[in-house]
Amino acid sequence: MTNNNSHTSPAHFKAFTPHGASRLALSAIVACIICMLTIACTDNNSSNPGLKISNAEFALQEGDLAKAVDLCNDIKHSSDSTALSYDHLCRMSLIYTAAADRDIDSGANMAQAVECLENALALDQDSTYIFIENLPMDQLASIRVALMLLDSKGLDITDYVDEDSTLVADQMIHHHDHVE
Repeated sequence: MTNNNSHTSPAHFKAFTPHGASRLALSAIVACIICMLTIACTDNNSSNPGLKISNAEFALQEGDLAKAVDLCNDIKHSSDSTALSYDHLCRMSLIYTAAADRDIDSGANMAQAVECLENALALDQDSTYIFIENLPMDQLASIRVALMLLDSKGLDITDYVDEDSTLVADQMIHHHDHVE
């Protein structure tokens, strides 16, 4: 009588030999390393404010203002305030002013823009000044409104926008008012 029991074949117990056990352990280690790298990369991207701001800027360029604002709000609520640089804050301020200019929750977005700009100035006044000074005219006009609101809070904005830029921004604002 022959035993046809396939459970007891030598191939079935191969994983339990020293050579099979080391292969199994090596496979488990490789799988763990892949999982840890995936988690580390995902966490790094999700907590990288610069990457999120770039995504918000892209959404803004594509006309998806709601997504751009949501991404900025996400950054403000999820980031440690020390993780945001003056550049991050200035770029976020531009996104908020763009949304406010297009009447998307205008008051709230302008308030967010003012707060970002105020925090940028507190972090690095000179670099924020340079950032503002180098803006294209259309963005300068938007930031000018945020700067005027900061001025109403007692911040002297003449330190941050040169006279020529202010005059051009004023002219653009007045021209925009007359066109509408």
